[in-house]
Amino acid sequence: MLRRAIEQAAAWQRAGLPPLRMPSSPAAAELWLAALAFELSLLAFLSPEIGEVLVRLGYSEPCEVRRIPASRSLTALHSSSQWRRYAGQVSAAVPADIWREGCWRFVVYPGTARGRRVDIIFAVYLQARKPPIRVAVLDADTDEVLGRPELASLSLSREI
Repeated sequence: MLRRAIEQAAAWQRAGLPPLRMPSSPAAAELWLAALAFELSLLAFLSPEIGEVLVRLGYSEPCEVRRIPASRSLTALHSSSQWRRYAGQVSAAVPADIWREGCWRFVVYPGTARGRRVDIIFAVYLQARKPPIRVAVLDADTDEVLGRPELASLSLSREI
């Protein structure tokens, strides 16, 4: 509303004035440019549209507070090459456990590898598109890492 009032006042001020001409001196040109910069910054400050664009351009939500549902993480997991690589070892249709730590969602499936009961742990990074996915296979009885210890650097701690 204030923005609309300022625009109308500027329009009324221009009514009846002669057309604009080039400034007669460099000092006058600097004054015009300063006035133009002030008017544009005032409009930008009062305009919610420009503020929203600037926020979108310069701000990204930290991954620790992103709200990505578990179903989306599972969909990304099931369409990944890591899932296809280990799907033959998975012995359950639903995960045994799902939890989130910081920027990662961990998904555990029971399985069998080389005749042993294993836990196949997938780590899905919390981002909207094409999240990186890491995998580790642990012996279900001893928690010994059997294959692809990609999760060792992700501070994996599972509460049982």
